[in-house]
Amino acid sequence: MQDIIGVVAIFAISIPISIFEYQKFASLLTPFNLMAYPYAITVAMVNLVAVNFGFFHVSLESVFYYILCLLLFKIGELAVEKIAHPAVYDAKVMSFQKEQMQEIFNYYTRFFIGVAIISIVASGIHFIRALNEVGGWMFLASKEFEEAYGKGILSHVGQLNKPAFMFLFGYFFFSKKKYVPILLFLMFMAVLLLQIKTHIITTLLSGILFCYFFGIIKINLKKLLLYSLIIFALFNISYMIGFSKINVAESFSSDVQIALANHFFTYLFGGSIGFSEILKFSNYPLYSPDEIFAVPINLYNVFYGGNEVVDVVIYNWIPVSTNYQYFHSSNVFNLFGVLYMYLGWWGTFLYVFALGVVSQVLKIAAIKKGATFGLQMAYVYFLCFLMLAFFNIFFNQLQVYEGGVLMVLLPTLFVIYNKIKSYLSDSIAVTT
Repeated sequence: MQDIIGVVAIFAISIPISIFEYQKFASLLTPFNLMAYPYAITVAMVNLVAVNFGFFHVSLESVFYYILCLLLFKIGELAVEKIAHPAVYDAKVMSFQKEQMQEIFNYYTRFFIGVAIISIVASGIHFIRALNEVGGWMFLASKEFEEAYGKGILSHVGQLNKPAFMFLFGYFFFSKKKYVPILLFLMFMAVLLLQIKTHIITTLLSGILFCYFFGIIKINLKKLLLYSLIIFALFNISYMIGFSKINVAESFSSDVQIALANHFFTYLFGGSIGFSEILKFSNYPLYSPDEIFAVPINLYNVFYGGNEVVDVVIYNWIPVSTNYQYFHSSNVFNLFGVLYMYLGWWGTFLYVFALGVVSQVLKIAAIKKGATFGLQMAYVYFLCFLMLAFFNIFFNQLQVYEGGVLMVLLPTLFVIYNKIKSYLSDSIAVTT
């Protein structure tokens, strides 16, 4: 009975707020919705279906905790809304016409094609160097390869693929230009080879949310199912890259595929069940805020010569199922669960309220009249990590901030370049 109550409760809270937001913004793509519904759907899948296959249920206590955090997040948004001028909430701002998008693509496309080529070349050179460093193809899926390919100047240059992929993904669905998928494929392969699922998923997700934000595609049930299958396939492929170096034929066997399917659902359910489980343990919270604020701490250490680096990987694995035939353990505990682990109740509440404030500020910057394209890209990128709140926390990882800065910086620099170029051309024309 408690399993059903938890499912009903999360939807009962989410739906009225969604209706309220839709009336205001004329869009379902809001931070609250992206945090609420993936979790709600996951809880429903676990408590109504997955428990029959050995997975632990998501406790009512953890669902209520998640709801409380969602409400505090929304209160943070509303606090900013009270201060902001009502004119920024014109619902028409969220409706992008085809002519507007044509103008955006006409202005930026060649620039982002150039950015894409730079990222592809940098990633290709870095990939070859990383392979040579670790000893060849046999070490492709190794920890050593991840260390070599995931660090260094060329690795940071390769991060240019984040804004380039997002933009060109939208451009392809808008224009259907046949050469664009080649660039998208090459950029995506650079991400896929590192085999970090978060990078793979957020790269694809950013493109989908970009298209939805700008009205290039419409989301329906059929497309949601298709995107879900694509994510499952990419998850599968990321492991098969490593398996194939040992035995290509065996990596496609039914036993391996069944094991990968179990592993996928362990990932999918891990955050919700994991948090539900740690609430039962008296050794939590840990009260270790360094893991939450790892980015500023690590940057400080880099710039001021410190040797310590805060590791944000959680090594506290816990079982999420009674089925021990497969690896059914999790080290992810959703956004609010990880905050609870390291900050405790009150620290979590303060963080979540502050996240709501930041979310609303970014929303205003992205949808107000005259919003810059770079801020709109950064907002969409930010939404990717809110959408994965049901799984884990990502705001303690450098990639979020590095990607966000690139989203803002690249279009802004291009606009400045064009203005300077135009000014110099006009000046030369006047003098001659």
